[in-house]
Order: sequence, then C-alpha cells, then structure tokens
Amino acid sequence: MFTLLKDKCCRFLCCRKPDTTRGTPVGEKRSIKDISPDTETSDDEETKRRIRARNQGRRPSVSSGSLSTKGPVPGKKIVPKSPETVERIKGAVSCNFMLNALATEQLTDVILAMEERKVRAGDTIIKQGDEGDYFYVIDSGEFDVFTRQNDPPTVPVFHYTNGGTFGELALMYNSPRAATVVAVTDGALWALDRDTFRQIVVTANKARSELNQTFLAGMDLMANLTRLEMATIADALQPVTFHKGDVIIAQGDADYASFHFYILIDGTCDFVAAAAVIGSVGAVGYFGEKALTEKSKRAVSVVATSPVVKCLSMDVATFERLMGPFHVIFHRKIHSYAHATDSHNHQRTASRGSSNDLSRV
Repeated sequence: MFTLLKDKCCRFLCCRKPDTTRGTPVGEKRSIKDISPDTETSDDEETKRRIRARNQGRRPSVSSGSLSTKGPVPGKKIVPKSPETVERIKGAVSCNFMLNALATEQLTDVILAMEERKVRAGDTIIKQGDEGDYFYVIDSGEFDVFTRQNDPPTVPVFHYTNGGTFGELALMYNSPRAATVVAVTDGALWALDRDTFRQIVVTANKARSELNQTFLAGMDLMANLTRLEMATIADALQPVTFHKGDVIIAQGDADYASFHFYILIDGTCDFVAAAAVIGSVGAVGYFGEKALTEKSKRAVSVVATSPVVKCLSMDVATFERLMGPFHVIFHRKIHSYAHATDSHNHQRTASRGSSNDLSRV
C-alpha cells in the first residue's frame, strides 16, 4: 500500500501544472529550464522571444502591398554624411518621382539612412527571382538590366549611364526581384534598407497610388491586368502638369534615356509633324510608347492645347521593366500604320469618351 501511495504522489507532483497565478517576479528573467510545455500565456511569450532571438539578423517579411504604419515607429537610422555628400545624393535621386514626392524632412531622413556600397565591374547587384532587401541609387558607374524574357538573354533591356535608381518593386510588394542588374564598370551605389523605404517612401506615396489605380481601372489598355499588376504600374506613374503651348515631346528627339511614356488624365494635346497637326488626344489617351517600344527617335511632336494638361508619366527604365505585357499591343498598333504621319486616321474609343489617339510618338 505504501509503495502504491508513494508512486501516485510522485506522479502527481511531477505532472501537475504549475500555479500560473503567481508567475515570475517582475524583472526576473526565466531560463530555458524553467519552460514547461504546459505553461500557457507566459510560455507563449517566451517561445516568441526564443524565435526572435533565433532569427536575429533576418529581415521579417512584409505583407505584399501592405502599407500600414500602425505600431511603434523604429528609431531613425542615421549613417553620417558630409553636407556635400547629402547634396550629391539629392542630385542623384532627383529623377525618382517617389522620392521627389517626399517632404523635405522625409527626403532628408531617407538620404541619411542610405549606406554607400562600392561595386566592381561584373558584380551582380540584384538577381531576378531573389528576395528584395535594398533600394539602390546610382552614384557612379554604369549598369545593365537583364530579364529572363530577353531574346537572347544576354542582351540588356536597359543600360544606366548617368545615374538612376532601381530595386524598389520588390520592396514595395514583397515580391521577387523582377530583373537582374549587373555592374558594367566599377562604381558606387547608395543603398536604402527595406524597412526605412517602406516606412517613409511607400507610406508617403500611398494616397497618390490609390488615385492612380482608380484612373487606370477605366482604361481599356489596362483591362486585362491583375490587381497587383495594376497597383505596380500605378505606383510607378508620376504626375506631371503642362500648360497650353508646351512641347511635351519633340519630333526627332533621339535622347532615349530621357524618354517618357504618358497617360493623359485631363486636357487635350495635338500631334504635330512638319508643322502640321495630324491628330489629337484627350483624357484616358496615351502617347510616347512608339519610340520606347522601338527604341527609335520621336516620330512626331506632342503639344499641349488646353490651358492645363495633366498627365501620368513613366520614365524609360520603368517602362522597360513594367510594360512588357503591353509590348504586343503596342507593336500591333504601331505596325498597323504605314508611317507615323498616317496615325491620325486611327480612332480609338476609350471607356471615358472618344479621342483621336495618335499614340505613335
């Protein structure tokens, strides 16, 4: 009998749950040996702590497209720089519409958080399909951009020669890198970490992007895009305003690196060739893709004719990366004309009205 009672008592003392109402004194750290599988709330917290410790150094995944800023804002990251360096970086990012949209203080915070990266010719900066962790600003050097859709794959889709930026898409959408970027020469980059980029840049551009998405949803051109594809293009479009008489595109311009693709939000424009008006375009029309698709000089001029012309624009580097799904459409329309000056005979009915849309410049 004594032996039986002793065995039952031992089992009771060894297996019973601890008194969780008493807990661990405030400020006292628990060692791993104190952790019991039966412990409830406090043990869950301890397990989370252990996981965080084990994953220290790993960047947590950010939900695709999530722009929430709820929760504590981390301390500002500051990498000391001279005033001259700060001004040089400002000049380097002047072409990036997302950074241009930031308030002065926000832009300063972004620049101060950037880290310098020296690169050698042949270095792969980002690789298509990899996870994104940094946004890059080119300080010096030349870089080639490749995608797996290349034919042949060794031919770059774009070449950076005079500065530029890249790497933002993977950070914005928690998606794999969309292209590979390789250094052609020795150079230097400024790298902005993902967390800072999302906390400042993405959040500041959220309202503008949502407005762009609403507009794009009404375009026939965008009808077959997925929601993510639509959001990606919306984020990449920069608002720009012109006034009556402004030459938006100049016939014969061959500076490919400075080309833009335009979507007209409000107002009207004329297409001019050899001093003659050969067509026009109104809201929901688009233009500028011919030279970008064919990598040729501008075929006609585009001149603002209404008091105010509001457009969304996309630079050539972004066009190369994002507008691949439209190349078949663009080529089909371009080759349907004998030459650019016959384009005014083409009529395109848009979902928000009708316009004589040249779109061949």
